[in-house]
Amino acid sequence: MMTPADIAESGEKHVEAWLCGTGYHCHASKPHKGVTDIEAVGEDET
Repeated sequence: MMTPADIAESGEKHVEAWLCGTGYHCHASKPHKGVTDIEAVGEDET
């Protein structure tokens, strides 16, 4: 069975994939256990 942290990590991966699929350039980092920062930059911001 998935833990809450597993569910959150899975959701974060889906968000990153969706953002990349819609034209954003993404960078994800894990500054702390259980925390993911996702930076997404679109064409207007580059």
